[in-house]
Order: sequence, then C-alpha cells, then structure tokens
Amino acid sequence: MKVKTVLIVCAILFQVLSVASIVVSSENILSTGKQVILQTAPVDPRDIFKGDYVKLDYTFSAITNQQLEKSIRQQGLKKGQKVYLSMDIQNDGTAWAKKLFIDPPEGEFYLAGYVKSHWPYQGYVKNQHKEGMSSSTKHPVYVKFGIEKYFVQQGEGLVMEEIRGTRDSFQVPMLIRVAVSDKGEALIHSFEWANIALKTEVIREAESGAEDNQASAIIRFTIMNKSEKSITLPLKQHNCSFQLIPTSGNPQSADNFAFERPECSNISTTDITLKTDEIFTVEFDLNQPQWRINFKNQPTPIGRLPFEYRYRISYEGDIIEGINVKIESSAFHGRGNID
Repeated sequence: MKVKTVLIVCAILFQVLSVASIVVSSENILSTGKQVILQTAPVDPRDIFKGDYVKLDYTFSAITNQQLEKSIRQQGLKKGQKVYLSMDIQNDGTAWAKKLFIDPPEGEFYLAGYVKSHWPYQGYVKNQHKEGMSSSTKHPVYVKFGIEKYFVQQGEGLVMEEIRGTRDSFQVPMLIRVAVSDKGEALIHSFEWANIALKTEVIREAESGAEDNQASAIIRFTIMNKSEKSITLPLKQHNCSFQLIPTSGNPQSADNFAFERPECSNISTTDITLKTDEIFTVEFDLNQPQWRINFKNQPTPIGRLPFEYRYRISYEGDIIEGINVKIESSAFHGRGNID
C-alpha cells in the first residue's frame, strides 16, 4: 500500500474515531448527567445551511457585575475564556444563576461556558485591577454554554415559533431540560411548553419632556391559562403579589427602590380561578412613587433612568399549584420600550 493511501486511510479513521468519541461522550452525559430545567424563549428558528433549529435565549447568558466573583471584576475577561456559572436548583428542578467564576466553584452545581467578548469591552488591560472603575463594567458579561440551539426536523421550527408567539402576542415559554456532567458540560435532553401564556403591552408610553409624574409608561401584563385544568391564583389587592424585578443586565443599583409599598402590608390573598384560555391582567403605572429608583442619591422616575436599566413584572406571591413555569413579563425600559 502506497504511503499516500495509508495517510488517507489514517486521516479517515481519525475523523471517524473523533466523531464516535464525541457521540459516546454526549450519550454518556445525557444518560448520567444531572438534569435541570431552564426557562427560556426561542427566536430565529431557521438556518438554511444547517436545517431547522430553534435559537434559545437564556437570561443567564448575560451576567451582571454583582454576579461576578471578585477576581473577575479585578482582572477582567478575554474573549473565548472558559468560565463557570454556579446555579441554584429549586425543588421543582428549575435552575437559576448565582455567580460567575474563573475556576470551577467547589461544592457547587455549575455550567461551564465561554466568554463571547472581552469584558470590560474597552481598555481591557487599562482597566485591570480597577474594580468597578470603568463605565464599561456596567455592561454584563455575555457567555455561551453550548445549549443555545435546539435542532428539530425540517419544518418543525416554524411550528414551534407559532406556538411560542411573537412580541406583540401571547407567548408560551419554552422549558429546556438539560443534562450536565460533573465538569459543567451541558447538553439539551428534551423540552416542554409551559402551561400558561404571557403577554406584555405598553398601554401608554412616556412623552418626551413630560413632568416627573408622567415621565414613565403604563405597562399591562396578562396571564392566560393554557392548561387543560383550571388554575387558581392566590392574589393580593393593589397588585401586591407582583413586583418589578431588574433584568440580569442591569446595574447593581437597579433594584434600589426609593419608597416602600405600605398598601401591601397585612393584605390577605383572594383566590382567582382561571379556566382553560381564561386570562388575568395587571396594569403597572410606573409613574407611581413606589417605582422610583434612588439614582445618584435622588428618587428618580423609572422612565428617566439610562437605557440599560430594564425590568420585568414578576409574580412574587404564594405558590401557585398546577403551573410549570415562573411568571415573568418581557423586559422593558421605564419609558415603555419592550424587548
């Protein structure tokens, strides 16, 4: 056999063995890895070169400054650098982000990922060892974990997008079950749809140049029961079962509300039952004083905050039996821009 032929055969065998090794490793993770559930929403379902897939957007793909270990804030991160995100696992199996580390956190459950771009974005070397000094540290660290695409059979991606809904319609959250190895490597195992649908609307945008008491938007948030059974919402008056929650990309001061909500003290809950396809709606007038933020030592209307300050309406009340998802609105700015 000629040397050239031997080299070709060896190259082919190497490729086959490499693919086989990857397949075996993946199967091992899927069968033995710890399984957790991640709540997310898909976008951009089609790729004409690779077939249909659903692109997945996780809230923990953007890590805030306060979620970074001290050494990261001191030294910064380089594009492509490997990092480790510790996760808090709830009783129902859902996992939420805790803190990002340079090294695997001992005794913690974590996902391994890679930094998508330098952090801080500007003056990477210049800003080393200057914790919190650069304005670019306001921006989150963007990380990819290898679970951002879910491939489906030809044509199914568009069907899934129709179920998921659009920004202007009801959206059904997609729940991703992943298997995670002891090294933090994650693979998508399966998915399911939430049994509720959610819709976020701007009822009134803030007008340019408006007074402080009209500088913010009015947001409507609607919950629809998509389950085959009735669900019961244990709710308090004055929307006291709901709260504004800063998004994962917000600066650290974003949840520093200036005033308390005295109307929420000592209010008992009232059960609201939703049959299949019935809805419940709450409206948030962001001009109300309790939604002002202590910004630069002043109570500031949420609509006057910088654009990176973004929020969600989140249900923070008693446990709701029979639903399989966390109730949160789309992210929005106080002036009314919805993501």
